[in-house]
Amino acid sequence: MIPLIWDLHFPHTGLVRLSEPLTYNRHVQPVCIPKINFPPGRLCTGVGWGTTLGTGNRSVLNQARLPILIQSTCRYWHRETNEVYPSMVCAGYEDGRRGDCHGDSGGPLLCFRAGRFWIQGVTSWGRPECKADEAPTVFTRVPSYYDWITEHISLN
Repeated sequence: MIPLIWDLHFPHTGLVRLSEPLTYNRHVQPVCIPKINFPPGRLCTGVGWGTTLGTGNRSVLNQARLPILIQSTCRYWHRETNEVYPSMVCAGYEDGRRGDCHGDSGGPLLCFRAGRFWIQGVTSWGRPECKADEAPTVFTRVPSYYDWITEHISLN
């Protein structure tokens, strides 16, 4: 494992060195790492194996189209539970249509641009009991760590 970033504002980041190269196929593909943030309102896709609260099968990889929210909206929705820092991004609907749940942590928030998928976020946390109707999902903002990621990839 490549050194882990661990700080109060960002406790969910690490890189893993594989012992063998991946073989790309229709289920395994690379993802691009963006230097810049996708704008609020942009529809991206959250992916995960998490709990579906009776609306799906946990043995099936699920996905949900989620709009990126502005930071002030994110902070408002999470004002009583956790702080939202600039190294985080929120995605989801204010009316709670859909969002990530238990078991989705570590999954990607992917945005499609110029024929490629870009990883904008990594699922970090949300409201207890997966109450998407109470607050959107919080993701680690990958562009905030672009320099750290590229430095460690080039060293290893």
